[in-house]
Amino acid sequence: MLFRALVTGSERPALILALMQKLARGRPRVPHVLLECMWNLPEKGFGRWKRRLLLRWVAASTDRIIVYARHQIDDYAKILDVSKDKFSFVHSHSTLYEATYPATDGDYIFSGGYTNRDYPTLFEAVRGLPYRTVVCVGSRQSLGKDVPANVEVRENLSEDAFNRLIAASAFIVVPLKGDVLEAGGRQVFQNAMTMSKAVVVTDLSATDYITHGLTGLLVTPGNPVDLRDAIVTLMCNRTIAVNLGREAQRVSADFTPERFFEQLFAIIEEVVLERSGLVPVSG
Repeated sequence: MLFRALVTGSERPALILALMQKLARGRPRVPHVLLECMWNLPEKGFGRWKRRLLLRWVAASTDRIIVYARHQIDDYAKILDVSKDKFSFVHSHSTLYEATYPATDGDYIFSGGYTNRDYPTLFEAVRGLPYRTVVCVGSRQSLGKDVPANVEVRENLSEDAFNRLIAASAFIVVPLKGDVLEAGGRQVFQNAMTMSKAVVVTDLSATDYITHGLTGLLVTPGNPVDLRDAIVTLMCNRTIAVNLGREAQRVSADFTPERFFEQLFAIIEEVVLERSGLVPVSG
């Protein structure tokens, strides 16, 4: 049976599948849409060259790659030396689905997650402040020994427990590393926004999801002084936090799974039509 299209993630088997389709000469290639383009490259050396070559081959072998940040269209196209038409932007979606988490105005700051987190900057920002801070990670050992006294570490929580901590917090902070192609963190702050929580994110490119000062606060990565100022502002003026959370929940209608798959299916249909020759290929 020949499928109309393949839709995969970007894990290793999916990358191998893309390469195999390119190498399988004489057989019809099934249109392939790649989700979750969460690619980063080593800073330098042979590892960067090897990774870039692999991803360039994969990009050339697929019909469309979904990215969750608009800047990645230009960034990946430039670094991999492929056409920008290979990429399509879609808002990623919240992962609450049917679950509901009534928000309460808690007395603590919440932060959590694993990929590309910059907890040292968060720790420097909250050190000495009179605010309880709850950080959820896979293992406390990943944080090192320099954890401030006002930081409470929770390890390896279930998704439900993680979300309940978000819902009961005053607001959340997602400290992300700068200078990476894919910072991540969206699932955490999108779920928080859906729960009407104010969010502070250290990723200036998160403007596809957050309007600074209206639906959240964006802080320069690696800047503990600015992050501290944002935290103090929200803890000292809870009205600002409530208003940010209310506006965040309003725009979270764009982050639903239904909206995500509606856009995804439209892109898949476009790719199938392009490969059939019924519509011209962009560019």
